Amino acid sequence: MRPFYERAGDLTNERQVADHLGKLYKSEMMKLPIKYGLDYAAVRGSEIRSWIEIKCRKNEMKRYPTYIISLDKILAARRLTQTTALPSILFVRWTDSLGFVNLCNQFSYEKGGRVDRNDWQDVEPVAAIPLENFQLIKWSQNDPQGNP
Repeated sequence: MRPFYERAGDLTNERQVADHLGKLYKSEMMKLPIKYGLDYAAVRGSEIRSWIEIKCRKNEMKRYPTYIISLDKILAARRLTQTTALPSILFVRWTDSLGFVNLCNQFSYEKGGRVDRNDWQDVEPVAAIPLENFQLIKWSQNDPQGNP
């Protein structure tokens, strides 16, 4: 069985962003079971409005020219969108900003991933999303609750 690398701190950071997005978009952020492949569904009333993936990074946005994400995440997002006709959105919180991009856009693909955990499955096909594809939204590092 493959190790699960997500830690409690990762989930706390993700939840802070989800809470912020819920307030900003007046939606309940419903955590999805792992089998869906994305993190949340944005819900208003009882209606799901979009599928959400949240990533929190420990570097400034401009440190790298692209944001790299597993092709597997792209496939999960596109399956959800194809099946439901609802958008699948990636939100990335860097140390200095918060941005989003539609995961059904076209991206370039390459070999990428991590080599620091000695896990051969960490090197895989990835989408390279140019930073200029991200739309920035309000986020304050000084407000850990992410109040808009």
